[in-house]
Amino acid sequence: MLFDVRGKRKRVIQVIYVLLALVMVLSLFVIGLPGGINPFTSNSPNADIAKANVERAQKLETKSSSNPNNLQLQQELISARIAAGNSLLDENTGAPTPEATQQYDLAASAWDKYVKASNGNPDTGVAAQLAPVMQSIAGGTLAEFRSNMATAIEAQTFVTDEQVKQFESKKSTINPAASLTSLAQLQYVSQDYAGAEKTGKKALAFATLPSLKKQIQTQLDADKKQAKQIGKQIKAINKQASKTKKGQALEDPFGSLGSGTAGSTTSP
Repeated sequence: MLFDVRGKRKRVIQVIYVLLALVMVLSLFVIGLPGGINPFTSNSPNADIAKANVERAQKLETKSSSNPNNLQLQQELISARIAAGNSLLDENTGAPTPEATQQYDLAASAWDKYVKASNGNPDTGVAAQLAPVMQSIAGGTLAEFRSNMATAIEAQTFVTDEQVKQFESKKSTINPAASLTSLAQLQYVSQDYAGAEKTGKKALAFATLPSLKKQIQTQLDADKKQAKQIGKQIKAINKQASKTKKGQALEDPFGSLGSGTAGSTTSP
């Protein structure tokens, strides 16, 4: 490209070239940084998301406290606490961090208030969100295990009962066999064998295909076997606690049950 560099145009062209050179240097600097880091953007987007989620939950907590009869606000608060917890999971393993566990515990506290405020008729969508996260933090002390499992079972029971009701009334085509199987899993783990057996029979009754019945029975057998191992842990903890008078931690009871989330069983 040829330029007329005579007179005043020479100075204009020099300025343009200097600006172009600066743009090229800056672009190389940004692109060439290790790890693709851009100095003009946040270095920790996940941390920013987590912070925003926690702040939103805190604001909803304040609003809900000022409006204790507003069920919609309570539902939003539970969902917000769960979202905050999900954004605080370990980035490498997906396991709950102490910060994530704290948010899930706050979700459970909000859930207890919500169930009472709704006269025992909570939204099943909220219940479906809560059950798996409470299951995911079932480990810890024996007291924490029992408390978190009780909350997970309560939430999953609301979900399951509604699915059964809708399916039997032909208002929904969603077969409740999977939800019932998940509930039975939670009951087995919490050492409620009688409840788990009863729920498991219902799951098998809703399974119309022989192959599905077989899969559910296999899952239930595995859950029962795992529950017995957990029962041994609990007995050992109780025995040790009687000697030391101190709470002992229970290992993650879902370590060998797959994903460790409710609803992870075979779907119909």
